Amino acid sequence: MQVASGLTTAEIAGLKSNQMGALTTAQIAALSTVQVAAITTADLGALKSNQVAALTTAQVAGMGTAQIAGLSSAQVSSLSSMQIAALNTVQVGAIETADLAA
Repeated sequence: MQVASGLTTAEIAGLKSNQMGALTTAQIAALSTVQVAAITTADLGALKSNQVAALTTAQVAGMGTAQIAGLSSAQVSSLSSMQIAALNTVQVGAIETADLAA
């Protein structure tokens, strides 16, 4: 399935960390929730803070618990109040206390 980003879910899931880090904020925002959910935790770690901030609330809400838990302190601190509000209690519980304090 190809979506607005121009890449299929399999292609997004196959991107390497350096390729994830090279995506523009517009490309990040264009990803479907299914595509974001398919990104490995390690590859999400390659996203810069501005890329994490570009995620839509639906994309953030659709992330797996392991993906949320894998975010760095800098990435967690770049989440907006709207993005945080979109998380469920399990996702919020997966965030390290130190990351919330950052």
